[in-house]
Parts: sequence; structure tokens; C-alpha cells
Amino acid sequence: MTAIHLTNRIPSGSTVISNDFIDHDMTDANGEFVKIYLYLLRWSQDTSADISSEKMADIFCLTENDVLRALLFWEKKGLLALSWDQGTLCQIELKAPDASAAPPRENHPVPRDTAGNSPIVKPTYPMSEINDFMDHQNGDQLIFIIQQYMGRPLSQPEMNTIVFFYKDLGFSTDLIEYLFEYCISGGHRKFSYIETVAISWKEDHIDTVEQAKERSMIYNQLNQSVIKAFGISGRFLADEELKYIRRWNREYGFTQDIITEACRRTIQNTHAASFKYADSILTRWHDQKVSSMQDIKVLDTIHEKSRKKGGASSSAGQPKKPAPAPNRFTHFKQRTYDYDDIEKKLAEKLHASVRPKD
Repeated sequence: MTAIHLTNRIPSGSTVISNDFIDHDMTDANGEFVKIYLYLLRWSQDTSADISSEKMADIFCLTENDVLRALLFWEKKGLLALSWDQGTLCQIELKAPDASAAPPRENHPVPRDTAGNSPIVKPTYPMSEINDFMDHQNGDQLIFIIQQYMGRPLSQPEMNTIVFFYKDLGFSTDLIEYLFEYCISGGHRKFSYIETVAISWKEDHIDTVEQAKERSMIYNQLNQSVIKAFGISGRFLADEELKYIRRWNREYGFTQDIITEACRRTIQNTHAASFKYADSILTRWHDQKVSSMQDIKVLDTIHEKSRKKGGASSSAGQPKKPAPAPNRFTHFKQRTYDYDDIEKKLAEKLHASVRPKD
């Protein structure tokens, strides 16, 4: 994990959120981007803060690519200046909303994920482009259908997102319509969630409705397996829970059987559907290069041998329980008692006390 040096030009002593940011910059940003910016503001006064894209991803249950997309979005807005060292982000400078302009993007190396793809950043389109999309690309019909799905009119930022799906992600209107049908049928109406799904489809090179349906079927099976393993009923999975599953499958590359095994061990140890606990198990397995159930069995065997030799006391792939804190009773030598002998003597004493006198 590479630490990022964070500096700022904002007055110290308080966390400042300008009215200009609220009135203009925040209006076309999704909620996850706003969270990242507020988090940076919060820690901008603490020069010793441990800031990294990995840590921010863990805190907000995002992928590191999601965090980079947020940072690039705010840099384009002129609120951040990012510095890179051989493609690795090493410094973030916060700038006052009304006192800076966005630096030229061509002067900065673009970060890439493990597949060599650069994070996708949503632009802000002028209303003329949105109107052109509605007038010439059957956009008006698409937006009408989406409004029926949502049960309300769409805002300009939401229409901007739909144009983003069409122009930048290259989705057809049929694919965009299926995207909303799929998300809303799963109980997810937030545009930030729908945008995350759309970007994941783009990164997986999904171009047609048929490909999207095939991928959705795989994810539905995975989600249902997690729901069954955790014993969840009567509700949809929350956005944060789905982000955990996407991380386990997409970033860690774990198959359904490995993910459900982690869920099973979570229930066994916590008696609760704790996604955070399951994530700690799967993160450890990822660090240990687990790629199959056989790898897990090998780790369990190593652990069992270690336990018998007086080694670690926690199961393989599970968080270790802290040892009890030492106290003045730690070295107390406990007595041993023969409870049968004590009971016999008490009975004899009781009989002697009630025996009639001569």
C-alpha cells in the first residue's frame, strides 16, 4: 500500500465547505464522489493522517478504481491537484473552489488498473448536448421509459448520467434501458449505484443486452448464494453489501464456492451475517494467494498442525482472537478438590449432628 502525501491551501482550524461547492460543484457529482471529497477535507488539517486510495476504498466499501475516479473528477473540477510518481498517486493538494482552475490532464500520467485500463470519469455535458441526444438519438423515448421505471421525472444531473452512458460508455439505448430494468428490479434506484453497475459492465467489455443478461445471471446466482449462506430473508442486499460481493468476485477473483465458505465460517464464528467479518477472511485468503477450495484445505491443515504444536489458536483464514490481558491472577495456582470425598465428609458430619444422644 503506497502512502499519499496530502497538502492543502484551505485555511486551517476548521473543515470548510464553501457555498460555491454546494451550489455548483456538488450538484452533478454522485454521492460516492462527495464522500471522498469530504473525507479529504476532514483530514486535510492533519499532516500526520494516513491517507491512501486503498484505505479510502475500505472505509467507503468502494474499489480503488472508484476512489481514483472520484479524485480525477474533483481534479477536473479544479478542487484537487494530483501528483504522480511513475503512475502512482503520491500527493493530493486541495484547492479553494473559487481560486483555482483544473490543471491540464495531458501533463499527468493516467493511473491504470491491473488490466491496464484507466478509470472512467463522467463529464458534465451542456444542456445543448442533452437536448441533442433527446432529439436525434431517441433519447426522449428512453428517458420517458426510465421515468416510468423510477416513478418520477429525472433531474438534469440524472439526464447527464444517461448521456454519459450513451456517449462515453458507448451503450446502446436498449442496453441503457436494460441497465435500469436490471437495477430497479433488484431494488436499487440510486443513480450512483446504477452508474457503478454501468461502469463495471464497460470494464468487462459488455456491449449488448445479451451479454449483460448473461453477466447478471452469474451475479444473481452469486448474490443468492451469499444470501442463503448468511440466512438473509425478506429484503434485498444493501448497496454496501453488494459492493463487498463485487470486490470478492471482481478484485479478488474468488469463485462462488470460496465466497460462500467464508460466509459459512462467518456465521459459525459470529452467529451473524457480518459482511465485514467475511471480508476479513477473504482478504486474508487473497493475501495468502488462495485460488481454490483445495488451497483453503491446505491452510486448514497447516493451522491444525500448528495448533497441536501449541501454535496459533484461530482457524485458517479467520481473524485471530486477542490473548487475554495479563493481571495479578494470571499466575495464581489453582487448588484441586476431591468433590466426592468432600460430599462424603459433609454427609457424615450432618448425620453426627442429628444422631440422638444416649
